[in-house]
Amino acid sequence: MVSSLELPEVYGFTGIVLFVILSIFTAIFDKHYPKETPYLYQAAALAGFGQLAYNSMNSYLQTRILLNLSYILFSLANVAGLFIWLLLKGSEVSSLLKYSYLFLIMLPASLVVAFLYLGYLQPFQIPFSILSLEAFSALFTLLTSSLILEALATYKPEYLKSLIRFVSVKVKLNHKRVRGEI
Repeated sequence: MVSSLELPEVYGFTGIVLFVILSIFTAIFDKHYPKETPYLYQAAALAGFGQLAYNSMNSYLQTRILLNLSYILFSLANVAGLFIWLLLKGSEVSSLLKYSYLFLIMLPASLVVAFLYLGYLQPFQIPFSILSLEAFSALFTLLTSSLILEALATYKPEYLKSLIRFVSVKVKLNHKRVRGEI
């Protein structure tokens, strides 16, 4: 198994993922944050890709470790900063949003970074021969449909409610038809 210190780019990729998550979160809940915030997080994610490109040219392990650790600490500071921003907003932000951010973004991000640093999570290489093209397309379809449902729930909840009502009526009609035939 490969140690996490032998692959310091794992920290860089984790930081990029955290910045992308923060960008999506601030874009969805844009009424609680300044309108430029998602773009800043996207720029930070792009800077992370630039850092990884620089790391590929630089062969010193100590420099790679230092750059990637500082990048992931910067991303964790932003995760905590967004939570503090929500706390400072006070009564303008619902407590459900605060708790969901705490338990769905802040704690998992902190635990993953801590476990990576302490060596409990070992980065592993996925052989692409195991994952077929169909698995990638199914995963992409699942993620895209969940993103669409989340956007509907956020921006147009009445459309989502009507869709749920339509599906539940269809299921009930099919269920009654089957019961009547038996």
